[in-house]
Formats: sequence, structure tokens, C-alpha cells
Amino acid sequence: MPIQYNPNKGQVLMCDFSEGFKEPEMVKERAVIVFKSSGRSKLVTVIPLSSVAPNPKQNHHMVVPNMELPNTAWFKNRDSWLKGYMVYTVGWHRLSLVRMGKSTGRRNYYTGRLSLPMLKELDKCVLNGIGLGRLEKYT
Repeated sequence: MPIQYNPNKGQVLMCDFSEGFKEPEMVKERAVIVFKSSGRSKLVTVIPLSSVAPNPKQNHHMVVPNMELPNTAWFKNRDSWLKGYMVYTVGWHRLSLVRMGKSTGRRNYYTGRLSLPMLKELDKCVLNGIGLGRLEKYT
């Protein structure tokens, strides 16, 4: 079910890239980190997460330890990689909360966010990814 509110920076969500994109663009459901919420426009800038480590690792890649992520099968027992050059702005209709299962008959969803040190690294990673690494010293 799509989100109905502005998510916070660093929040982990699921994004459906399956419609309207063509390969080599992303074309599947993927976990993402919120980079910027645009307020009333119902647009959110996100950075996708990948379970595949980059080879070689560059300054626009960042490991996100599994302890920073929801405890679900999607993230269990492995770190994820943020690829700061893959910046997308998508509508709320593509985004949903990460499902955490059920308890007492009700669905539970993950609403946590990355820690502050991880958010600072996220900013640096994205700056490098979009070719503005020289601004890293201002973050």
C-alpha cells in the first residue's frame, strides 16, 4: 500500500520501479533510503539499496550495515550497498513501508531511519555520485 505522508530523510522504504522504467534503468521493487522529501508535491528523492557489493568500490558507494536496516528476510545476515549515483525522484504511489510481519493480527511496518553518522556518509556518497564531491567538506 503506498505511503500517504512525507517520509523522513534516512527512512528505509520499498520502491516499485517496475512500471515506467526500461532497462538499463531499475525495473523491479527495491529497498531505498529517503534522501529528500519534497513536501506537498508528493515527490521523494530516494537512493536504492543493493545486496551486491560494487567492484571496485568507489567514493559514491557506501556500505549500510544490516544493524541499520529492518530485521527482515530482505536484509537479514548481510550488509547492503548504497550507490550514490543512482538518485531517483519518485511519487508517493511508488513507495511503501517495509513489512515486518504480523503480531496480534495486525500488520507491523518498519518506520526507523539511518543513524546520524550514516546520514552524513549518505550526503557525501551522493555528492560524489553526482559529481559534486568537492562540496563534501561542507557537509
